[in-house]
Amino acid sequence: MGAKFSWKLLPGSILLSAALLFSNCGPAGNGQQVGTGGGSGSGGGQVLYVTTTVQGSGQTTGAVAAFPINSTTGALGSATTVIGPDSASSIVGNAAGTFLFVDDTTNLGADVFSISGSGALTAVSGSPFSTGVVTTGLAIDPAGKFLYAPSGTANSVNAYTVNSSNGALSAISGSPFAAGSGAWNGLVDPSGKFLFVSDSLNTSGGVAGFTINSSTGGLTAISGSPFATVSNGVPTAMAVTPAGTFLYVSESLAGGIYGLAIGSGGALTAVQSSAFAPLTRPTSLVIDPAGQFLFSSNPTTSTISVFSINAGTGVLTEVSGSPFSVSTAPSRLAIDTTGAFLYASNPTAGTVTGFAVNSSTGALTAFSAGPYAAGIQPQNLTVVKLP
Repeated sequence: MGAKFSWKLLPGSILLSAALLFSNCGPAGNGQQVGTGGGSGSGGGQVLYVTTTVQGSGQTTGAVAAFPINSTTGALGSATTVIGPDSASSIVGNAAGTFLFVDDTTNLGADVFSISGSGALTAVSGSPFSTGVVTTGLAIDPAGKFLYAPSGTANSVNAYTVNSSNGALSAISGSPFAAGSGAWNGLVDPSGKFLFVSDSLNTSGGVAGFTINSSTGGLTAISGSPFATVSNGVPTAMAVTPAGTFLYVSESLAGGIYGLAIGSGGALTAVQSSAFAPLTRPTSLVIDPAGQFLFSSNPTTSTISVFSINAGTGVLTEVSGSPFSVSTAPSRLAIDTTGAFLYASNPTAGTVTGFAVNSSTGALTAFSAGPYAAGIQPQNLTVVKLP
């Protein structure tokens, strides 16, 4: 897998941002290897993919685990694993359910896997594809044509076309595109017109906005970008409503969630003058497919906060019972395509926890089964619906 990447090589300011984001990872987990029995899913089903590390032949190796999801209960079946990057900070699948993308900081690249009808992964020819820089927070457009990889070390966004037949990545003309200070997480809005990037080291807590050329995938900065959130708030994770009307940003240092309305041209304006419901370093945000609820992981308090979203104003209101306790510090979150089930990675415990989501109230109920063993320090996760 090549030489191990060291965060010690990064400038101090970037290292501080990285430390804030990964402070919840803690020491290695219990070392239990991910199971290899059972299939990875069935056609038309859903699979939870998790970046993790497994033990074998006396050494640890980066891997991606695939857990089939029971469509009725949300329970996870036995996982299969494939070799993956030793160090990854994001994972994303295309909407068609045919390719999976994982950033690869060790090899300064992006790993690409084809997804079979059963959910099994196979590295595509040429993977990992070189980016030349450390990239984080991968984002893909809804049509699966373009992949974007922000780089906090280069303050830029690498942009690629995705070959629809084999998943290969090709650099877009003009890439990399200049982004803000400490560019960290990327997100494409549901219309596929705009890319937003959280600038973790922007002193105004900025979010950079770009229009996407629908033919080439090229980026053009939106007038007024970057858009301010909280001064020195260290914006990181982001989520957008399915209607594409509101964008929410976690403020890792300031603590809280900042809401922004998305204008017709992609410009962002504050929903309120301050962050919602002060939290302690929220690390992951997801919104259910109906756009009713926003979920935030809070690793320092071992909780998940849930907010209802006002569809007209974008205002967040914490639901009854929130925050909901998690047995171990939750890191990243993923929600299934029906909005019925939420999953949280627990790096310190080496597990994934599953929850049923009440469709009326947003309340979370942990599965009676689980948490599920997921290797050593499972971190990033995403749900993919198979063709």
